Amino acid sequence: MKVWLTSFIVLLALVESSKWLQQIALPWPALLIGGAALAVISNGSVLFTQSDLMLRSMPEKMIEKKRSASE
Repeated sequence: MKVWLTSFIVLLALVESSKWLQQIALPWPALLIGGAALAVISNGSVLFTQSDLMLRSMPEKMIEKKRSASE
């Protein structure tokens, strides 16, 4: 019974919030700028440090080999 009640409340909240969000009208340039800003903010650490980007893309074993070879 608790699962049904919780599911009903969550579904009702989703439907009502989607109705409310459909009424908001933003111009396309604002949406594009906002999306680009979110992308830069969320990936800021990767974008601003190139060495971190290279290390994050390699598996751990390759990083260890690279570190041992440079020593």
